[in-house]
Amino acid sequence: MRVPAPRRAHRAPGRPQSGRICIVTTRDDILERLALTASCPWGPIRSSLTAEAVAWADALGDEGLAIDTRLALSEAYRRGNEEWRALAPFAWVLTRHETRPDLFDADRLGATDLTCTRVVPVAADDPGTPAARLRELVSGMEELHRARGGSMRAVHAVRHHVARMLGLEEEAQAELAAWRAAPRDSASE
Repeated sequence: MRVPAPRRAHRAPGRPQSGRICIVTTRDDILERLALTASCPWGPIRSSLTAEAVAWADALGDEGLAIDTRLALSEAYRRGNEEWRALAPFAWVLTRHETRPDLFDADRLGATDLTCTRVVPVAADDPGTPAARLRELVSGMEELHRARGGSMRAVHAVRHHVARMLGLEEEAQAELAAWRAAPRDSASE
């Protein structure tokens, strides 16, 4: 499949006519790229096209789009059989949520929360992930969940998984009981 390059090319402003061309990527170019990636099957092609959209969003300086593209990249990695790669873009999103919660409207907060319930267990499955880092991720997930106003059911499910992977059976049993007692919501399934 041939992937189109950004549409707009012009000479960089304030530069002499040296023949150097500066490619300008717009928000629409990035949204078109994300739409294109959605038509690709899960795997390396989709992941690399989405990663390119992340780089474009960063270059453009559009923080909202940088969040959206990283959420898409995390999902592309997770569903494209590269689960371990989903952690880095998602950790960036969590950090951005901590420093700039104003960038997260209800839709973006919901997408971040849903991605969190899928990515944190991937970190728990990696024996190289330190227990302290897992606790930070679960804490960030809980903060997102509370900000969204959702049931704690999904948080308890992830805490249960993390405790099991850390060999903390009593804690795992307590989280399983809390999971069973918590009401269901859209993020808990």
